[in-house]
Amino acid sequence: MHDLIAGLLQARGESAEAPVLSGELRLPQQRVDQLVAMAGELVVQNRRLQRLLAEAAPDRRALRDGGDQLDQTIRLLHEQILRVRTVPVGRLLARFRRLVRDEARAHGKRAELRIVGAEIEADKEILDRLGGALVHLVRNAVVHGIEPPAERAAAGKPETGEIVFTAAPSGGHIALSVADDGRGLDEQAILERARERGLDPSIGAAALAFEPGFSTASLSESAGRGVGLDVVQRCVYGCGGTVELAWRPGQGTRITVRVPTSIALQRALLCELCGETYALPVANVLQAARLGEGEVRWLGAGQALEHRGRLVPIVDSKSLLGLAQTRGDYAVLVQAGSLAALRGDLPLGQQDFVSQPLGPPL
Repeated sequence: MHDLIAGLLQARGESAEAPVLSGELRLPQQRVDQLVAMAGELVVQNRRLQRLLAEAAPDRRALRDGGDQLDQTIRLLHEQILRVRTVPVGRLLARFRRLVRDEARAHGKRAELRIVGAEIEADKEILDRLGGALVHLVRNAVVHGIEPPAERAAAGKPETGEIVFTAAPSGGHIALSVADDGRGLDEQAILERARERGLDPSIGAAALAFEPGFSTASLSESAGRGVGLDVVQRCVYGCGGTVELAWRPGQGTRITVRVPTSIALQRALLCELCGETYALPVANVLQAARLGEGEVRWLGAGQALEHRGRLVPIVDSKSLLGLAQTRGDYAVLVQAGSLAALRGDLPLGQQDFVSQPLGPPL
């Protein structure tokens, strides 16, 4: 604890005698990362202490109450340290207005950008990682979403299209969405292109749009969104997040990215597979449920689970993790590049995990 407090004072440029002279301080990134790592280690050690207290003194109320107070204090301390590394989303968006204006002019269109939630804060590292992907989504909205003025006028729309960038908190995560009031996606063109490429159209147009290299832009200007959504998806998954695509024909398209507010601390679902415990990021878990009788079907040489009208392959834990084949009664649906189901035993609940880089090799 002494090292942690000393690190905080050093990062802020303070001593016990030196008052704070400014409301804002510029902190070296390496020093902030060291503080986050130290606080994370404190969280890990506290979890171990809480478990030992529960096992060793289940009936000693005073001891348990003291442990609960310590847990709450450490949680608050960790949250405050993590906030040192957060910045308003609005800082990332400063260049987007010019991007929309330049792209619209280059393609003979008219478009305006509206920003909602610029004051929402997120981990600077996450925003840095997502910067290129978000630029791509905004550019796609102008180039492939917004129609030319004459086409919009013929459809009864204002000649100037609107692109809305929204940031909002979402249950321990931050949701970033790019929406336009353009033409939407041409679902039939996407399905037809999927058949030409030998892809399975039954997975739906939204999933096909994220297939590597998939594009319908060469069919016609009204055919689709262009290229690169698979790159956006990989970037988002690299941050422990998810991405969703929705549209209404003739009314527009919305792409929503959900990522943790902090890379350092993430919530995970604990699951047991073949006697081993694994942690799955909650952001990638869609559902965890007991398998009902007759729900598992054969799909080719493997098994599948029906979910919302489509068959989801059940991942063989033996081939994936090098474990013995499991026949658990529970399935966890996960979204990480594609939808899959992991079969295992009873989920063990949720827990916060600290993400830290590996040390140097021994």
